[in-house]
Amino acid sequence: PRRITPMNIYYHFYIGEKDVSLASLEEAYRYAVSQNVIPLFTSDYVRVVKDFLKAEITCLEDGGWKFTHFGACRTIRIDKENFYPDMDKSRGILGYTSWGKCTYVHLADGDETILYESQEESKNPYVVAATQPIHNPEISRDLVRFASTGFDHGVLRLANMAPGQQYLVKVYSDDREQEQTGWVRAQSD
Repeated sequence: PRRITPMNIYYHFYIGEKDVSLASLEEAYRYAVSQNVIPLFTSDYVRVVKDFLKAEITCLEDGGWKFTHFGACRTIRIDKENFYPDMDKSRGILGYTSWGKCTYVHLADGDETILYESQEESKNPYVVAATQPIHNPEISRDLVRFASTGFDHGVLRLANMAPGQQYLVKVYSDDREQEQTGWVRAQSD
């Protein structure tokens, strides 16, 4: 399975006293942002670990699983090759991604998630990967709407978006719409 390892850059303010010291810090930051990372404060990572330790999984009589008390822990790993969540029957699931012989299921906000297995991949849009937390999601064939918070530029990868379809992307900051210049890259899997 894929191992998630925290990365932390620790330094004292006096590192800026010498050019060579400051250059080493800049090199460390360049390396860090070049990696496939989800930037967050160490305190947030600690909360994820604590919530992982208190999370509960219950097997349901109808073959599903119920996840409760997972808090800030937003991903669960299913150690089964070709596992596909039933996105229509499940509740509180944003999406999933397969990696090796495991499936990583992305959980939405909430106190309870219900997960059912499907024999085939979802035909509806779902989140494959995100580098920032997703809140209040609405995901369907016609609409993808959510709030997100985080550092720097976020990356969101969705599956099953309509080929050739154009999508309007609005970026908000502090509850006010901000005019953004640049490019928005959309990819349909």
